[in-house]
Amino acid sequence: MTDGWYTNCDCEDPPWHLAADKIIVDHDANNVEAKGMKLFLGNTPVLYFPWWSQPLKPERKSGFLRPEARFSSSN
Repeated sequence: MTDGWYTNCDCEDPPWHLAADKIIVDHDANNVEAKGMKLFLGNTPVLYFPWWSQPLKPERKSGFLRPEARFSSSN
């Protein structure tokens, strides 16, 4: 898909939406990838992501997981 956009708001004039220059949906790989994605609040772009990828289904994707630092009073 090219020049697509998405919002989950069920209203006539949504308060936010995501728009991308190119969106690739791969059901076999459980992945959606967007290039040139922008977050709009109203009609104003507020964030830009040159590339975005996420799973289609709620299952985790395999691969590198980022490290996470935690602090505890027990150690």
